Amino acid sequence: MEQVFLVSLVVFAILAIQTHTLRHAVIYLSVYSLGSSVLFLIYGAPDVALAEAIIGSGLSVVFYLVALKRQRLMTIFLIEDDSLDPEWQKELARLLREIEHLYAKKELQSHVFRTDLDRMAVLAQRDYDLLIAVEKGQVWIYGGQEDYQMDTLAAHLAELDLAGLPVALIRLEKGAQPT
Repeated sequence: MEQVFLVSLVVFAILAIQTHTLRHAVIYLSVYSLGSSVLFLIYGAPDVALAEAIIGSGLSVVFYLVALKRQRLMTIFLIEDDSLDPEWQKELARLLREIEHLYAKKELQSHVFRTDLDRMAVLAQRDYDLLIAVEKGQVWIYGGQEDYQMDTLAAHLAELDLAGLPVALIRLEKGAQPT
């Protein structure tokens, strides 16, 4: 029984270090802490086990999760049509991966939603951080004028070789109606 918990501690420590998502790391560390408290109980230290369970597995996890809740998630809407040729569709997929990777490096989680809604309807709702719309062979990327992530994205797009994929970055001012 002791060996199982020792091995599980090593596994959860490695998982916490190797994960790319902070929320998963917090959960893995919580399980690690809970496993430690069980080991302390096995070793005959119930007071230490109780303290580890309450503080390590309880309070600190709540603090971490509350802090992570303040982390902004990047909501990306993707509207596609069939106007892109197959080669450019591959480049669009690569562009999307690059954007997700760029946000991941900044420890921002991106959530991509593919939608059939009209571009103007999504723009009017303003419930996105980034809107990628493909229309008539053109890729339009919309974001907020005041969003500092748009500066990073613009610089990153300038460095990418997208094999001729026509991409336009549009910054919308807060409260402005899209055209």
